[in-house]
Amino acid sequence: MKTLTFVLSALAIAGFAAADDPSGLGVNGQSYHDYCDKGLESARQYASARACFKAPFDVPGTFKYLHPSILEGVINDDGDDFYVAGNCRFTLVAPPGKGDDLEVHVKPVTSKKKNRIEKAAEERYRQLHNGQNPAENCSDVIVYHLSKEHGRYIHVQTTWCPGEHDPIAL
Repeated sequence: MKTLTFVLSALAIAGFAAADDPSGLGVNGQSYHDYCDKGLESARQYASARACFKAPFDVPGTFKYLHPSILEGVINDDGDDFYVAGNCRFTLVAPPGKGDDLEVHVKPVTSKKKNRIEKAAEERYRQLHNGQNPAENCSDVIVYHLSKEHGRYIHVQTTWCPGEHDPIAL
């Protein structure tokens, strides 16, 4: 019941309105902070696997080559921070003078079977965090830098977990 209440409140915060960006992302600073700020319980409780990012430029209108064709997530009020739900990939087309384009892949890792070492790490986490379980809505993230001079290379490769990590700097 607690999870259902939280999901319904998350939907109320995010809203049911049409997207503010052609990518499908809405603009809502409060939702961004609730779901992306390190250390917040609300970030850990939101059920969907996702990843949060800090971009060096305003992102509205820069999302291209989307898969799926409509992204799920939110851009903050300043336009340079955003989160996307897992199972997506897209390219951020950098404005002139703001660097090269970035290709972003976000894949949920919640269904992954845990080996003995990972189970032991979870137990250590519980001991250090008053019995709380680690986030179950983490995502594997790979960001490729698309350089005209050097081609495509990995810029960031990490597992991002809500409430446990700062947003990924692009």
